[in-house]
Amino acid sequence: MARIRETDVSGERFDRAHEIQIELPKRQGLGAGAWLAIVIVAAALAAYAYARGAVG
Repeated sequence: MARIRETDVSGERFDRAHEIQIELPKRQGLGAGAWLAIVIVAAALAAYAYARGAVG
């Protein structure tokens, strides 16, 4: 977690009752669009291989 500390020109830290803290967003993984694209590419490769006679 990142912390921001406010300082004045001399570098002295301001006394505050609380510090500002920033939380980085959590990764969500692949979205639905990415999974759909993966399925479409896999289906296209399978159809191409079948048409060329590589399968079956």
